[in-house]
Amino acid sequence: MRIRNVRRLTMPPGRRGFTPLCRFDLEPIDGVVIMNCSLVRAPDGRIFVYGPAGNGGTTTVNLAPDVRRHVIDEALDAMGMDSDDRAAA
Repeated sequence: MRIRNVRRLTMPPGRRGFTPLCRFDLEPIDGVVIMNCSLVRAPDGRIFVYGPAGNGGTTTVNLAPDVRRHVIDEALDAMGMDSDDRAAA
């Protein structure tokens, strides 16, 4: 699995307090790329990963909890976030 084309976001939190951190492309296996995934920080500090939005905002990607954690860690690494940054993110 590889994280590609990481784009750090510098947007303020939305009205519910969620802060977009980055967008990236996820290559789970060679030759398959899921484009425009995103990491978002919740108001309580947890970080969520989302796949690209489908028509009408439908879910396009569903990841098992262990895969989700791995993708989040890899994306944070690709952003260059150290442990102090991650605690703040």
